Amino acid sequence: MLQVKDENLKTPEVTLKLDPRQVGILAAYITQEGFDILQQVMEQEIRNLNIDLFNTPPGNRDEIIDKWAMSKSVAMWYAGVMKAIANICQVAYSNDQQTGTIDNPERIVLQREFE
Repeated sequence: MLQVKDENLKTPEVTLKLDPRQVGILAAYITQEGFDILQQVMEQEIRNLNIDLFNTPPGNRDEIIDKWAMSKSVAMWYAGVMKAIANICQVAYSNDQQTGTIDNPERIVLQREFE
């Protein structure tokens, strides 16, 4: 998965509320190969936009600004979607672990990809 390097990148907080059934479906989907393929397709499209930006002739200032804005907005969208999925699925993971209950009061063990 592409990693967000810029800590100043601001993404809106998730306001979408999913019911437990929808969270379970999403959590199950991210473990399937189809999700990995979808991620690869989206990441390749982001790379293609960046390559297109790099290959723009330097004299075309307006075109460079347009392509830069498109590349940045698509990358921000992707980062926001992946962050939302990670947050939602972390909730599903912790709910499945039943940690923080009387039977299991231990701290939640985070999956490496969601830390």
